[in-house]
Amino acid sequence: MIFFVHGPDANLVREHVRAILRQVDPDGANTTRLDGRSTPVAKIGPMVATPGFFGAGRVIVVDDLFGGRPGKKSAAADDETGVSENSSEAVELLMQVVEPNTLIVVEPSLSSVPAAVKKRAPALEVRSGVPPRGNALVTWVIEQATRAGSSIDQSAARALLDAMSPGSWQNAASNPRYDVPPDLDAIQQEISKLAAYAHPHPIDRKAISAMTATTVADQLFPFLSALFGGETDQAIKLLSDALDRGDDQFRLVAQVMQQVELSVPLEAARGKSPESVGTDLAVPNPRRMAAIERSTRVHPVTPIHGAVIDADRDSKRGRLRTADDVLFAVLAATAKQKRIRR
Repeated sequence: MIFFVHGPDANLVREHVRAILRQVDPDGANTTRLDGRSTPVAKIGPMVATPGFFGAGRVIVVDDLFGGRPGKKSAAADDETGVSENSSEAVELLMQVVEPNTLIVVEPSLSSVPAAVKKRAPALEVRSGVPPRGNALVTWVIEQATRAGSSIDQSAARALLDAMSPGSWQNAASNPRYDVPPDLDAIQQEISKLAAYAHPHPIDRKAISAMTATTVADQLFPFLSALFGGETDQAIKLLSDALDRGDDQFRLVAQVMQQVELSVPLEAARGKSPESVGTDLAVPNPRRMAAIERSTRVHPVTPIHGAVIDADRDSKRGRLRTADDVLFAVLAATAKQKRIRR
């Protein structure tokens, strides 16, 4: 039997692996755990291909068999396209597993199963570490508070998520490449801290305000306003401040890309209600299109549309290596356009 456990959330990946181990080897007597980044595939092969003593099944857990191997594409660009040539021997390893052995491949850095793995091992059992969003995530927060010996109501849970994962906990980004899912580990640790602080009372908004460091979401919207409003100098300052304070650059890129993605069809559909445009585009929350439409009325995205497309293309081709490279490339291009218009 082969299990493939993938991310992107490390917390859920660990939970899945623990659940599988309880199922296949409750006492842990036949389990071996290996680091796929440093253990040669040639060494793992005989282990999965040889039954244990007295016919007992062996359980081999391999972390980062694909995601951590040299030559592997980054998780952001990867998974459905396949694996690198250097990982082809890891794919072949899946063919060597014999009954009653169990191989558990743990890939927290991958957001889905590589196409080559699906093709060669269609019978593997996949466990996904995709974190919940929206109401499901609120329910998860309430459950974690109970586990921590405290409690939290829905209103406070939403306030906590707004503080820790603004703009991304309710819905995934429309472009998966720039999606920044909530970090369940960080949220779980914050809940434990808040439970200790609020004891013996429930976790409320007052406790969250006092103890939870709010991300720089307040910087995000002024940055977007300055960027799309042509105030390049101010946008550069706000972006630098946001990065210095530890904001997630991937979230910033996601918001820029999403603003352009949704603003362009809105501009092309003048006279049609923003909500109906959102429905046609299958946006998870069509009502948010009204706010974007109001923004584009004041700050049309057309001047920076080409800059965003060029930066996204350069990122996919490897010319821009990091998310902040993408952001500063967009700013540089818009500043150049501004000088030309003058």
